[in-house]
Amino acid sequence: DVDRDSRMLFKATKGLSQNEVSIVIKTLVRRTYRQRQETKAKFWELYDKELSEDLKSQLSDDFAPVIDALLVEREKFDAMTVHDALKGSPSAEATLIEILCTRNNRALEQIKKAYRDEHLNNLEDDVRSETAGQLQDLLLGLLAGDRDESNQVDEDLARQDAQELYEDEKDRWSTDSDSKLMSLITTKSYAHIRATFTEYEKLAQTDMLDVLKDELSGEFFVAMVALVRCLKDPAKFFAGRLAEAVSGSEGMDEDTLMRIVVTRSEVDLLEIKRLFKDQHGQALAETVEDSCKGDHKKLLLALIKGNKGS
Repeated sequence: DVDRDSRMLFKATKGLSQNEVSIVIKTLVRRTYRQRQETKAKFWELYDKELSEDLKSQLSDDFAPVIDALLVEREKFDAMTVHDALKGSPSAEATLIEILCTRNNRALEQIKKAYRDEHLNNLEDDVRSETAGQLQDLLLGLLAGDRDESNQVDEDLARQDAQELYEDEKDRWSTDSDSKLMSLITTKSYAHIRATFTEYEKLAQTDMLDVLKDELSGEFFVAMVALVRCLKDPAKFFAGRLAEAVSGSEGMDEDTLMRIVVTRSEVDLLEIKRLFKDQHGQALAETVEDSCKGDHKKLLLALIKGNKGS
C-alpha cells in the first residue's frame, strides 16, 4: 500500500531513533523498484517533498548512495553511474560495460536522455572527450542502440560469423572500428554472440578470453574482457565484480557493491550470491558484516538478505 508506506516513512523521518531507522529500512527493502517509485510519487503528492532528499536530510551521509540507488529513477541512476565512470571512478571500464551491456535499446535511450537532462551534454559527446581509440568506438557502438534484441539463434549464421571472425585479421581488432569483432558485439543479439563465441572457440581450440589476451591491450582489453564475461555468464560476471569490490587494495568499493546488490536484486542476486561464496570463500552478507563500517551497513545487509541465502 503506497499510501501507508508514504505515511509511515514521513512519520519515521520526523525523529530518527534506531527504531525509526529500522522502519525506513524495512519499508524500502521489502518493496520492488516499481513499488518504491510509486511510493515516492505518493510521498510527493501527500507532502510536496522529494522522498529521497527528505530521507537523506535525516539520515547520516553514509546512507546517501544507497538511498539514491533505491529511489532515483533507474535511467537517471544509470546516467549518474556512467558519468562517474567516464570521469575516472574505480574500475571504470568494467562499470561502463556493466551498464551498457545489461540494458536494452529502450533503456539506453532513456539513459542518454537522463544524462542530457542532468549534465546538459550528450553522453556520446562526453564519451568522445573522455575516451579514445577502440574503447571509444566500443562505447559509442553500444550506445547506438542498434542491437538485435531477438532471442532466436540461427546456428548456421553463428557458425558463419565465427568462421569470418576466425579468418579476420586479428590486428584489425585493436585498430579498426569496422572489424568483424566490433560489428558483432555492438549490433548482434546477445544470444547470437554467445553462440558465435562458442563456435569460434571450437575453431580456435581456445577460450575467447585467451584470444583477447593475445590480441588486445590497455583499456580496450579490460573493457572487452568485462564484456565477454558479462555475455557468457552475467551472474558470474557480477559475482566477480562484487569480489573485486570487497577486496580492493584501496578498501571496499561500496558504490559498486551497493549498485550491484540493488540493481540485480530482482534479477539474479540469489545466483550471484551463490557464485560469490564459491569465488570468495565467504558469504556476501558475512563479508559486508566484517568489512563495512558505515551506519548504512544495516540497509546493505537487509538488501543482501532480502533474497534467500546470504
